[in-house]
Amino acid sequence: MRGRVCSAFTLVFALLPVAASAQPDEFAGAVRLLATVPGQSEPQRSGLVRDANARMRTALATWDSQIREQEGRVANDLKTATGHAAAKLHAELGVAYRLRGRLDDALKEFDAAAALEPSAGDVQMWRGLTFTAAGRDEEAGRAFRAAWATGAHTLLIAYYVARGPGAAPGPERDAAIALLLESYRTRFLAGQDTGDPTSAFIVPDILPDNLFRMPVMADDEVTTKAFEALTARRFDEAIAALSSDGGRVLSGKPGGRVNVFASAHLARAQQFEAENRVTAARPEYEAAFAGTLFGRAWVAVGIARAAQVDGDLEAAVAAFTRGTRADPNNALVHEELATAYIADGRFDDAFCEAVAALLIDPRDGQPHAIVGQLRLDQGHDADAIAAFTRALELSPDRYETRYALAQALKRAGREADAARELERFDEARRAALEKRRRGIETQSQQEEAEHERRLDHGNAP
Repeated sequence: MRGRVCSAFTLVFALLPVAASAQPDEFAGAVRLLATVPGQSEPQRSGLVRDANARMRTALATWDSQIREQEGRVANDLKTATGHAAAKLHAELGVAYRLRGRLDDALKEFDAAAALEPSAGDVQMWRGLTFTAAGRDEEAGRAFRAAWATGAHTLLIAYYVARGPGAAPGPERDAAIALLLESYRTRFLAGQDTGDPTSAFIVPDILPDNLFRMPVMADDEVTTKAFEALTARRFDEAIAALSSDGGRVLSGKPGGRVNVFASAHLARAQQFEAENRVTAARPEYEAAFAGTLFGRAWVAVGIARAAQVDGDLEAAVAAFTRGTRADPNNALVHEELATAYIADGRFDDAFCEAVAALLIDPRDGQPHAIVGQLRLDQGHDADAIAAFTRALELSPDRYETRYALAQALKRAGREADAARELERFDEARRAALEKRRRGIETQSQQEEAEHERRLDHGNAP
């Protein structure tokens, strides 16, 4: 099977590094500069906006010029190229358009490449990813299934056929899930996959969601318009928004009514959560999402967790799914989505998300614990025991997993083993509680010492 996979994947995936080397690093750098604007005060703020805007404008003009040159080369070379060579030219141009955000143009080139080389499963994969970016889920699902039909049976394509946009019941989905299950047992459960944890999902984007460690959110009218355009990859529109009124900060509307922007919505959501008003926090997270430039997956998790507390599993699943689309290489979001699926009784979907997390980081024990839980819920005690055992091998500090393992062992009639795991669970739980108690005590002593120091300083002559 692996030989067939390699032969089917020779056209486009190898092109991404080439395309990336020609990407407008200057444009991405200018956007990173713009991301430092929220929280700044005047006059530095407007200066940063103008500087970022000028750099974005220049970089975008250069980028478009490079694409026009590539269009000319492709048109000339296609006069004599045929078969694989012609398909490769179309695919290269499609990748360039995809990175630029010209989705319709990219699809035309991928369609042309697929017509010339129907066995190229990766072209269909890119068609699926591009349809996904365009919000055309049903067409994305058909493209992923077309990739599967070429014989390109990789775990990544199997995931998209089973769980991607437009996934539908049918023999392809059943076969894809079967492949994921087989690979889980032979690769992940057996510890045979220790690959690169950063290369699971392809993100054909110059502005990935995880570019910053914390969310970057708009806090005025200018950044709101620009951030919304950038997340939609409407780069010209973002530049136009930054050019409005010379980049001057617009903090309110005429008449003195002050707008509430994404950063303020996030602050409200966090305050409501601290006050245990989760229902009130949820719409604030939703409002913050629209004005978030980077870290959208992080905000989506906030929405989903609030929905879970409200008992709205459907909304939680939708929000977690939004998070996986924003940052597909975020294992935590896949894991939380899997857990939500277990709660909703959707075990196949939960399993696929757990495998997705392992594709990202095969050394993470939590996905194995998730598989153990869903197999336990399905009554497959032996599979649950194997998964929980692997989870503890990778993450021995997760003592909650020992309790679940004990339950699986007990159901399998292994009373002595179950009793031993329960004893280990109790020991680990007590140790964790004691560690937490000591941490609180140390923090209290430090705060008391600091308080006394300030009092002494205030009484000093």
